[in-house]
Amino acid sequence: MTLVEGDLKPAASIDLLNATYEPTWNPFGSGSADVTFNVKNSGNTRLIIDGTVRAGDVESEIHASNTPDEELLPGENGNFTVKLTGVYPTFQIPITVELRPDAPTLPDGTRLDPVVEKTTVWAPPLPLLGMTVMAIALGLIITKIAIIRRRRIAALVDRAREEGRREAHHESSS
Repeated sequence: MTLVEGDLKPAASIDLLNATYEPTWNPFGSGSADVTFNVKNSGNTRLIIDGTVRAGDVESEIHASNTPDEELLPGENGNFTVKLTGVYPTFQIPITVELRPDAPTLPDGTRLDPVVEKTTVWAPPLPLLGMTVMAIALGLIITKIAIIRRRRIAALVDRAREEGRREAHHESSS
């Protein structure tokens, strides 16, 4: 590493933020969200990239605990993909990437402001909606069958009463 004279101006930005949701077929289960983004070191000093990604109520570090920190030199880009599991489909899931870059060349205790980018991902709970539609359809079918049976029984009872009246009228006439 080379230290050049002049003011240090560390800066980072996030772009190309994209998220996809992969559902599960379990109506009550959770799926996963894949969040990809690009980090650009737009400053003049090296940066160590750290931070978190949040999808709904699920949060994960940008790096797995067993991987080394990503270091970006000035002008470099780093592509990141974070998979979050246990994400429940709620039609639209808010996605937040919070980058906490660190510039080791700055004096001790000097921290950079976090960089935050947000987006949403479409995640309809299709299995649950399908199950709900099927339950409603089944309820309507059962109700329709019950109505038809009641009408048939009522018609049979009316016919039996009418026949009884005719027989009673016929016997009283004789």
